[in-house]
Amino acid sequence: MDFRNKLAISIIAGYLFIEVFLLCGLFTNEWIKTKEYKLGLRLYCNDTEHDTSCQKVADRLPNLKYMLDTVFYLSIGACSWVGLVIIVMLFSLFCNGCKGSKTCRCTTFVMFAWCMIQGAALTIFVTAIMSELSASVSDVGWSLYLECTTLCISWFLLITQVITWCCCKDDSCRDSATVDVIDEIPRFKQPPTDQSVSVSNDITIHTIVENANSVIWNKGNDRVIKFSTCHREGFNETNGHATLSITKARFQDDGMYVCIAEKYGKITKQVRHEIRLYVLPVKPEFLKKLVDTSVNIGESFDLEAEVRPSESVTSVTWLHEGKDVTSSKGNRKLLFRDGKLILKISNATVKDSGKYSCKAKSKGTSSHEEESISHCHVTVHDALSSAIENVLGDEQVIEGRAPMNHIMHDPNAVYQ
Repeated sequence: MDFRNKLAISIIAGYLFIEVFLLCGLFTNEWIKTKEYKLGLRLYCNDTEHDTSCQKVADRLPNLKYMLDTVFYLSIGACSWVGLVIIVMLFSLFCNGCKGSKTCRCTTFVMFAWCMIQGAALTIFVTAIMSELSASVSDVGWSLYLECTTLCISWFLLITQVITWCCCKDDSCRDSATVDVIDEIPRFKQPPTDQSVSVSNDITIHTIVENANSVIWNKGNDRVIKFSTCHREGFNETNGHATLSITKARFQDDGMYVCIAEKYGKITKQVRHEIRLYVLPVKPEFLKKLVDTSVNIGESFDLEAEVRPSESVTSVTWLHEGKDVTSSKGNRKLLFRDGKLILKISNATVKDSGKYSCKAKSKGTSSHEEESISHCHVTVHDALSSAIENVLGDEQVIEGRAPMNHIMHDPNAVYQ
């Protein structure tokens, strides 16, 4: 049982005793007791050896009738008001929707009103009636002492209620036994912290909140689940455990995130906590490297490589003899899809010969970056030179024809 329930039970028990004491004092005749008489709010009784008769106090003391009636009816009101205090505290104890600051304020007001009513009744009796009767402190009877005791107990319970309420209102007793007392604002019991994840990897961010009906996550001003299917939110209202899961993190996921815990009511209350997610680059790996290629002038060819993970690649640079040709136009065309890097060259010329390099770079929002590079050599043959080289290096005889070296020595031979 938490402190809030214990406090409510203590107050209810205290006011049950107060109710009994009030009734005893109200209908007994020991408010003032002297050697000759004793009186209450309704009766005046002689208290001598020869006379113990009683009569209405208003008949015996007609000049005090108005004051005595006022005290009597105030006391009746005080008895009734105690019942209201008990009912309010019972609702606070057993009603799940009556645990907020509004209920605490209502309970405090009811208790304070009772103290004022009872205080007014006793003040009138002591200052007016006792003065009129010239009674001293030694003439005070046990009924009046009982009424004063109930008032002191009520003020003590009221002060306890107010102190407890103020303590939990400013969070100074959050980690004490009063942790659950009258609290409507959600709070982070275990706030989320800054996280880092390598690009294309999965990550889950955890937090624990108290007194919340929902937990959502924003990136900027937008809720994360609205702009990406890779983001998933989770929240268990029973234990307050909330998560944000990101599948195959991308560099676009890098940045500031806001965790928002909400408490529903007439006015939705929120508490926010901001964190930073760092998406770190991963060195790209060439699963398929560039290979040396040989073509003839006028032919088209492709230089192709494949890199993984494709999500980590932020830029691709093609180099020809150390010169960047990524933005070159003309007979070159670049493709990058699903990790495949392709340089298409059409109508090859001798100038297209040389060393080619493909550089894949991974760079996040930080200054850190990773890169990998693959090389190959391209040879573009002139058609005439290629034919001569083939003839000089080939002594084979083609079926049905003379050897090629004989054709080459024929002055009438024509080459295309």
